[in-house]
Amino acid sequence: MIIGVPKANIPGAVARTSTMALSNVTITHALQIVNKGYERACSENLAQVKGLNVIAEKLCMRQ
Repeated sequence: MIIGVPKANIPGAVARTSTMALSNVTITHALQIVNKGYERACSENLAQVKGLNVIAEKLCMRQ
């Protein structure tokens, strides 16, 4: 038996501001990868490694 708990979709309720917040957080990481390349960006910022899932069409993220 599955019991669900109804809860509001908060990002859906404030779609514009949640999109802006997500964009503000992710753009810095994307620019680091674009400007430095993924290898250098990941070596300088270990948080990048956790977000890197695919390299050269191969899955590289480990659980």
